[in-house]
Amino acid sequence: MKIYCNLKSFFFALILFISFFFNNYLLAEMPAEKNAKEILGKVKSTYNNLQTYKDSGIVNLDNTLKIDHLENDKQEFKTYYIKPDLFLFRWVNYSNMISTKTLKPVTRQDFNTILADGNNVFGFYTYKQEPLAELTNEPSIREAIVYSLGLTYGSCGAIPSLVFEDLNKSLDPITDLVDPILSIDENIEGKKCFHIVGRHPVSGNELHLWIERDDYLIRKIKKILKNGIVEITYKDIFVNIDIPIDIFSMSICIENDP
Repeated sequence: MKIYCNLKSFFFALILFISFFFNNYLLAEMPAEKNAKEILGKVKSTYNNLQTYKDSGIVNLDNTLKIDHLENDKQEFKTYYIKPDLFLFRWVNYSNMISTKTLKPVTRQDFNTILADGNNVFGFYTYKQEPLAELTNEPSIREAIVYSLGLTYGSCGAIPSLVFEDLNKSLDPITDLVDPILSIDENIEGKKCFHIVGRHPVSGNELHLWIERDDYLIRKIKKILKNGIVEITYKDIFVNIDIPIDIFSMSICIENDP
């Protein structure tokens, strides 16, 4: 009888301990998830209300992705946007290769552009195996971006999916993370940032976002893919400033680096 009572007391105490631990776990996790969703909502609202936007940035790849994507060592990009329909995304691929003339290592730069001038959408693409670039008329900004998602490792779609209302659903905004959790704050490019971890709403891949605490602008994106890791870092971000309209000209884009 004494053993039975002791076992009964033991199991009762165990149940209380598990209940206490579980309740505290929920209290710890629920606010983090709630805060993450609130922050992502503010990010979406911030970008949707921008009148102009300008940035520069860099895409870094791990060794696996460098091999899979024509040995691109890195990629640099610039974004320009004036509400409602002026958009320019310019990116440069840097590839290490052997010159066919000198047989010495050289770095090749391939310039590419997506441009919406308010009336038409253009794409200007260069490829490692082609001596000349290809200028194309695109049916829409969405079509141009979707075509270039793989070429830019997704960097061309992140900002447009937030500033263009009609692209929000079709481009799967990165703010629509599944099961987002607020992690430890970090400094990115000298800016104190929220760090949110979740999964992409379509691919299910793990996705990390670093969002500046002061203005809710995205400073860094990290994608954990099956075949490697992509990191997109945004620098020199300016919002609601005057941007010269003549930047949105394909002839200027081809001849100059805006």
